[in-house]
Amino acid sequence: MAELITSDNLSFSAWENMWLDYAGKRSRQLSPEINRTTYSRLIDPHFNLFGVAVKKESPVGFAQYYFHPSSWSVSEVCYLQDLYVCPSSRGLGLGKALIAAVAENARAQGSSELYWQTRVSNEAAQSLYDKFAERVDFIPYRMALT
Repeated sequence: MAELITSDNLSFSAWENMWLDYAGKRSRQLSPEINRTTYSRLIDPHFNLFGVAVKKESPVGFAQYYFHPSSWSVSEVCYLQDLYVCPSSRGLGLGKALIAAVAENARAQGSSELYWQTRVSNEAAQSLYDKFAERVDFIPYRMALT
């Protein structure tokens, strides 16, 4: 049976193991300082980065999200920045449970929308998301500033 916990109940080492697996090839871009800073933000109740994790015997997935104003809404919206379930635990409904937990927290904060993005090549995730969320026609762009 899986249990949802907040990120402040997740050890740094358990979080970092999943974080680096989630990052995949991009993990080479993540310095120990970035990892520690991200984790510190997750467990700091005064920082606008929140997390929920799912654990069975040990942690097997997480969702990280934040709230921000929107020019299209009176209320803030919620961006689900990171969603990860360990490969051995996929297909058990844990990703959907994590998204549902984020949605519940966003509703409780008065947020009018929850949104996220995924890689074009991640067809397994899209198959899940298409069941309960609307696909939009935006293409994300990124510009490095450092």
